[in-house]
Amino acid sequence: MGWLATKDRLIRFGVNLEKTRTFCHEDDSIDHLFFACRKTNTIWKTILQWIGYLRTPMQWYVEKAWLTQESNRKGWKRQMLKVALAETVYFLWKARNDHIFNQLDMGSEIIPRIKTSIVTSSSLSKHLRGHVNVVNMSIS
Repeated sequence: MGWLATKDRLIRFGVNLEKTRTFCHEDDSIDHLFFACRKTNTIWKTILQWIGYLRTPMQWYVEKAWLTQESNRKGWKRQMLKVALAETVYFLWKARNDHIFNQLDMGSEIIPRIKTSIVTSSSLSKHLRGHVNVVNMSIS
């Protein structure tokens, strides 16, 4: 994910941008956006707990190492973790872009939207289908 066009990366390439002011007035970097920001950290922690992981998210490089190690293990829960990560990163990146380019706040509906997307994506997988309840929007 080091290729994402965060403001800190664009500035290194010579693009003239204000470096701060993404969600909580801190530097717009990959580390901050996906786990160090108090808002996105809370979102990721909530999603992790929802799928059964009691973990406090750390900095990007620590979280990336944990995710790599955990997702290489077998089992449906690890597959669910991969889906959860993909959906959460997508929604956070979209919220970041909406904030920067359209001056829209993230809003409290982001967590239910991420959960809905995780359940929808998981229900399409033959390995995960039996572990999601589409009606209750829950994971067993």
